[in-house]
Amino acid sequence: MNSIFTMEEYEQVKDMTYIEYCDYLQNKYGIAQCDYMTKSFNKIQKVTRTKEGLIVHHKFEDHAIMLCNKEYAEKNPFEWQKKENLIYCNYLEHLFLHILICEHPAPDANPFEAVGIGGAINHIIPELNDFYSGMPISLGWKQKCFDAVSNQKDLYIKLVNRLIEESNDYPLFNIESIVSSFNERFGSWKATNNIELISNFENVYNIDNIVDDYSTEQISNVINTLCKINNIAIPVKKDLLQLKEMLKVASKTFIGYTYYTDETYQMSVLEYLINFAFLENPNMIFKNEQETNEWAIEHEVLGGDITTSTDTKPVFIIDNSIYFENELQMD
Repeated sequence: MNSIFTMEEYEQVKDMTYIEYCDYLQNKYGIAQCDYMTKSFNKIQKVTRTKEGLIVHHKFEDHAIMLCNKEYAEKNPFEWQKKENLIYCNYLEHLFLHILICEHPAPDANPFEAVGIGGAINHIIPELNDFYSGMPISLGWKQKCFDAVSNQKDLYIKLVNRLIEESNDYPLFNIESIVSSFNERFGSWKATNNIELISNFENVYNIDNIVDDYSTEQISNVINTLCKINNIAIPVKKDLLQLKEMLKVASKTFIGYTYYTDETYQMSVLEYLINFAFLENPNMIFKNEQETNEWAIEHEVLGGDITTSTDTKPVFIIDNSIYFENELQMD
């Protein structure tokens, strides 16, 4: 059984509709030997083929979300759990199925359910972000499934970029979820470990990328505004040249992402990132070092830390007490 999905194969199937691709995968891997659930909506364990690196996808997920979950499955026709309506696929094929659902949702999909997108951005992509960034896998069945796609990182990036490009206006599309780590919530991985992978996602910028797009004057204008709002000392002219370097240093352990396609939004993007990095993060500290005539940036985000100094002492001061006293909440 060949459970590989290559770039060459993707080029052959990339223009298929969702239903066409479902038929293609059933032909590739065969029809299931049993239904997914009993009539009492309990999962039938022998339906799984994870030993072959394959997982199960419900064909009618273009109509309803979470059909593998008993609570949701009970609200939909039992027919959707039948073996002829199950699709075996590897991780990347599963992602492509969800991308195609976003591009071709069923006209009669359940109301108030954004089919396709949730499975992609809340589960498949965050988990693959971790796997492709080197996270050790402790569960044997997950290791089997990742082994089937482990050599196809370029295809994974291509699929994520397709979702970003084609479905960014789809209900519940969320760039923060796309760049997130699935396992960080369990304490077994850090989102900062995924930065190199995520840098390949199109039109997704972290603070490092954004800073390079703007002049020191543009950046200082935004920071001056934020300082005035918060009654913080505004940087003097001689210190403005340090602002880019301050942002660049912070970016080494801070992950802030946004998505934009139109240059008219770039300044608002910059405002968002600066505000998020310097004002909404209680662990970001900028302070004067009066005795040593140096300034230090101490930054702890997602388990990371960095300290640097320069001979120039800035007037720019933001610390925890200022943030909490003002309780600033900016849009």
